[in-house]
Amino acid sequence: MKKLLIFIVLLIVLVIAGVLAIFFYIDRIAKVAVERGGTYAMGVDTTLGSADIGLLSGSVSLRDLKVANPPGHKSDRFLGMGGGDVSVSLATLRQPIVEVQQFKLSDITINLERAAGKANYQVILDNLKRFESGSKTEPKPADEKKFVVKLLDITNVKVHVNLLPEGGQLTTVNIPIDSIQLKDVGTAGKGVPLSELMNIIVKALLAVIAEKGPGLIPGEILGDLTTGLSQLQNLDQLGVKLQSTLGDEAQKLVDQAQGQVDKAVDDAKKKVEEGLKNLIPGSKK
Repeated sequence: MKKLLIFIVLLIVLVIAGVLAIFFYIDRIAKVAVERGGTYAMGVDTTLGSADIGLLSGSVSLRDLKVANPPGHKSDRFLGMGGGDVSVSLATLRQPIVEVQQFKLSDITINLERAAGKANYQVILDNLKRFESGSKTEPKPADEKKFVVKLLDITNVKVHVNLLPEGGQLTTVNIPIDSIQLKDVGTAGKGVPLSELMNIIVKALLAVIAEKGPGLIPGEILGDLTTGLSQLQNLDQLGVKLQSTLGDEAQKLVDQAQGQVDKAVDDAKKKVEEGLKNLIPGSKK
């Protein structure tokens, strides 16, 4: 009887240890998968602070994502993310294609830097172009599980823009973006792997910055972004619907910039009219 009791206790301990091991390793597997997918897509080191998988609740929490800056640039990261929360369909967790009902990302920081003819965002865009063309020489991440995301909601995005032209003064611009929504990610095909999902997220962020940039971002950087994005797959072609809203501060800056443009146009028009009056005899009245 005593031996049977010991056996039962050992069995319970082993079961508990096995469950704990599953929870530990599944979090570790998810963390490594995100890091490898981001690194493969963008060509720079991508690290994730933690991943917490709720097997019973169908939830995933991601914390402290960091996409490193290419070498030779000022800040330590090109992109940072404070937190991410995912609602997963439990029935599809073990399937080749996982259905994600909602994916929330928050507290995003993006640093766009251009100095001495070098731009960190250009390196990222070039790497995304190689990724989409399939010409990358690095081996793909081993995990081929794919995802369909019905709604990807990105909130509280802060864009820091630094431009140092040749022989010019440093221009620094901070742009808040309240929200970006992506719908039906992966529905155009048979899901997307994590590396492709990372590619779509970064591309969407840069696309919104380029779209909202006129009047806010220096023309050199805005031109680079527009040209680089035009060489990538359009989000519409991927079946992804994109919506975004600027923060109040950024909208005020846009309105102020538009007011300055309108005033400059009016002033130029008045100068032309005055010039014509001086050229035409008898017009000064």
